[in-house]
Amino acid sequence: LGALREKDFIPHDEDVDVGVFDRDRPAIDALLPELARLGFELLYKRDDRLYKLRRKGQELDFFFAREKTTFRGRRWDLEGKATIPARHLDSLEELEFLGHRFPVPHDPLGVVKNLYGRTWNVPIPDSTSRQDWSTRWKRLLRNPAKLFFYALRFVRERLRWGALAKRRRRAGQDQP
Repeated sequence: LGALREKDFIPHDEDVDVGVFDRDRPAIDALLPELARLGFELLYKRDDRLYKLRRKGQELDFFFAREKTTFRGRRWDLEGKATIPARHLDSLEELEFLGHRFPVPHDPLGVVKNLYGRTWNVPIPDSTSRQDWSTRWKRLLRNPAKLFFYALRFVRERLRWGALAKRRRRAGQDQP
């Protein structure tokens, strides 16, 4: 996100996120002792999907991508919270960032739009990536009262869109 939007690190973000294919986990595990020698402390491993390390206030996160098949086709599951279409990680391309070239997902702009939505290019402090539907359903099942809130918001938005469309149609009819 920072490489595309800011052409630099995101000012309000305190960590560096590195995506790794799940099949490359042994290489990261082998790298952990060297990172420890460089002063990085392994803070935790979460569900073998995320490794979080810290050194002098710098945080480094390794997210592991797993391939999966859903009703929407083949996708890559990122840390169990979001998925992206398989085409993005089936092949990689390079992106220049601060004078160095790094392998990134195919169509990085498409990935960022998928993860952050329409506001991907608007800096929003403390904003996380979008979550896929299965994660949203799991959260909703843990707190069913939110269903009422979401249903009300859905109806309000649809009514607002309908009123806006009606005003636009009228405005179009009033013009010569």
